[in-house]
Amino acid sequence: KVHTSPKKPGEPILKCADEGFTVAGCMSSSRRLTLLRDDLSGQMPASLADAPTYRFVLNPNSTFDMVNARVQYLKDRGWLDDQSTQLTLKAYYLNYQIEVPRLQNVIIKFYFSRGGGVFS
Repeated sequence: KVHTSPKKPGEPILKCADEGFTVAGCMSSSRRLTLLRDDLSGQMPASLADAPTYRFVLNPNSTFDMVNARVQYLKDRGWLDDQSTQLTLKAYYLNYQIEVPRLQNVIIKFYFSRGGGVFS
């Protein structure tokens, strides 16, 4: 099923069919970095987490309506469910109101307990 924008019928709101629901994500031919070869994977640093990561990116150049449509897609598909243990939000913030503009990386992690608690 192709999910399209409610304001602009025909404009897709997803980069690929299962965006946010596959560990591989949306692979594209415009990728600048090459994928890691199997013979080199043993020489790389170990991964910090064994759990699969499902990525969903909100483009800062998207319109408000497009962002709303993409978030609604996540809600409709139950992106966060009873098996979810962590949600990590990452954003970049440009502070241009100081003498030397700075790009800040903001990371907020939410942890979900089996008892229904949400921690940060």
